[in-house]
Amino acid sequence: MPVRQQNRADMFKGPQELHKLDLRQFGGHKDEVNCVAFSNDFQILITGSDDERIRIFNARTGEFVCKVKGHSGAIKSVAITADCRHFASGSYDKTARVWRMRDASLLHLLKGHTKSVEVVVFSPDGALLCSGSWDRSAILWDVESGGGVRIFTGHENLVQSIAFSPNGKWIATGSWDFTIRVWDLPKPTASMTSTATASTQASASTSSSMSASTSADGALTQASTSSHTPVPSTTPSPTPTPSPGAREGVKVLSGHKGNIHAVAFSKDGMLASGSWDKTVRMWNPRTGRVLHVCEGHEGWVQALAFSPDGTYLASASDDDSVRVWDVINGKCVKVLEGETDQAHHCAFTAGGALVACGAAVTTLAIHEMSSSQTAEKMIGLPRSCTPASDEDS
Repeated sequence: MPVRQQNRADMFKGPQELHKLDLRQFGGHKDEVNCVAFSNDFQILITGSDDERIRIFNARTGEFVCKVKGHSGAIKSVAITADCRHFASGSYDKTARVWRMRDASLLHLLKGHTKSVEVVVFSPDGALLCSGSWDRSAILWDVESGGGVRIFTGHENLVQSIAFSPNGKWIATGSWDFTIRVWDLPKPTASMTSTATASTQASASTSSSMSASTSADGALTQASTSSHTPVPSTTPSPTPTPSPGAREGVKVLSGHKGNIHAVAFSKDGMLASGSWDKTVRMWNPRTGRVLHVCEGHEGWVQALAFSPDGTYLASASDDDSVRVWDVINGKCVKVLEGETDQAHHCAFTAGGALVACGAAVTTLAIHEMSSSQTAEKMIGLPRSCTPASDEDS
């Protein structure tokens, strides 16, 4: 995909200016932390754990906001909408759930998968949610109604990663069958909504030990201790629309020699994939042509993130490193080592800071990529730790 080189000077002086900032610790989970999600402004941090709990923090202050119960299995994935109105979770209990951010109450219980839900991702506008599962399928859900819009089938192993293109035209799914599939994503129509799938009845047993509120400046603040039972949703469960055939709106991208654990789109529409074959690949999703094969990691590639202007790609690996790649020539321009352990998540802030979280020692490190001297901090996320001051039952 073409990239406007003049954008580089607009935001960054260069990846060589990355440097390490402070460290902050977050605690409370009683078992391994599997997933993390930040809001777009990096003020809200959500974590999911094998302890079947979701925890919400004010990432700016480090304040614990609330814990969320409802799932009956390990939390495998969490996601937040761009407008912070909703967040979602996927679980080993075979369900995905959509929650209201304002009070951490359940909006929809999404049933349709037959095995563990490994990944949940919102569309850029927050109108759609896509979930991927060990059952080898991905399901597209309407967030407002809780109904299913389409089931994507064709992968020969579990769907581990999902990404929406910024223009809303495609959705990419990465699988343990070593392939990426790029699906055409037509705009929802009335007929698609009316043929939605899956049960969306809210769980009456869901509760939150603390309620979350939003301050005037948009920051998440801690409210008084409370518990509540949401009113169940009554959305019907019509038949889903099947995915298109191999020649009708889907491209299969092959080349990796290991499980696909991460996919990501740039603002200009370039697609990247990260694999357990220790490589990163960049693709043109329109043609399915591979643009660059990026080698250098010595461990599995667990996460990917494009810089806000789309000119750099960061990859996080369990080799204890984060690498930054130039998307024009595919060359590695920066290696960050020793800052995280078995990194499983990375993302860029709007200001160009790079966030990388490690799974084993579970530290999150923010490296400054811009020349501004902001007060952004490194954030630590304990994998298994002493519970926070609240009684986490």
